[in-house]
Amino acid sequence: MNYAIILAAGKGKRMNNKVNKILLLLNEKPIIEHAIRPFEDSILIDKIVVVASKEDIIDLDRIIRKNKFDKVKKIIEGGERRQDSVYNGIKFLEDAKEDEIVIIHNAANPFVSTSLIEEAIESAREHGACAVAVKAKDTIKEVDEDNFVTRTLDRRRLWQMQTPQAAKYRLLVKAFIKAYNDGYYGTDDVELIERLGEKVKIIECNSENFKITTLIDFENARLMMDADRVGLGLDSHKFTDKPKKLVLGGINCFIADEGDFSLEGNTGGREVSSF
Repeated sequence: MNYAIILAAGKGKRMNNKVNKILLLLNEKPIIEHAIRPFEDSILIDKIVVVASKEDIIDLDRIIRKNKFDKVKKIIEGGERRQDSVYNGIKFLEDAKEDEIVIIHNAANPFVSTSLIEEAIESAREHGACAVAVKAKDTIKEVDEDNFVTRTLDRRRLWQMQTPQAAKYRLLVKAFIKAYNDGYYGTDDVELIERLGEKVKIIECNSENFKITTLIDFENARLMMDADRVGLGLDSHKFTDKPKKLVLGGINCFIADEGDFSLEGNTGGREVSSF
C-alpha cells in the first residue's frame, strides 16, 4: 500500500490573513481541495491522512465530505512545528509495512499533478527516498553572519525543494526518531533521511508546482487559474434590411448608414467611433 500525508497545519503567518491560507479560494475552490484531488485520483494512493490545525478540522472535514474524498481516512491534529506535524501523520500509519511508501505533500502546493505523485512513488520504491524540486535559475551565494560573501555555489548543482517527498516507511520512522533523539529540526522531510547517510533521488518538477507562502504567491496562483479560462469563440448572425439593434460582446450597436454601424453604451472606457 501507499500512503499520503497532506500537511495543512501551518499558520501561514507570512500571508497576514486571519483565515488559514489553505482555505482561501482558487477558482471558487479551497486551495487544499486542489491539493488533495490528485492524490484522491491517483491509482497508486491507497490511504490519505490530513494533518491540520485544531481550529480548522471542522472546516476541512466539511470539504472532504463535500468532495467525497473517500481515501482520506483521518484528519489529525498537527504539532508545534512542521516536523512535528509530519511525525504525527507517520505515527498514525503504525500498521504500515517497512517497505510501503509514504508520500508527504504541503496542502499549500495546489498545482501538483497525479503523474508527478506517481513518479515520486515509483522512484521511492526503487531508491528508498525521493523528492521533487525545481532547478535553481539564479546564482546563489553563501554569506557570513555579517552578510559578506564566503563563496559562490555552483548553480548547476542546486535545486529548490518542493513537495511531494516520498520514502519507504521504515526509513521515515528511523529518520524522525534519530532527529528527535539528536534534538534536530530539518527544513524538509528528506533532509532527515540524508542524516542517516541514505541517498535521496531528486525528480525535476515544473515551476507551477510551487508553495503558496505570500500574497504574491496567491495572486500568481489566481492568475494561473484565470489563464486556464482563456478561449476563442466564433458566432455569426444574418443581417436584415429592417432597422434593428445589434448587441456585440454586451455592447449595444445601432445602424448608422448603409454598410456601417456605431457603438453605444458601455465600451469599457474606450473611445469608439463608427465602423
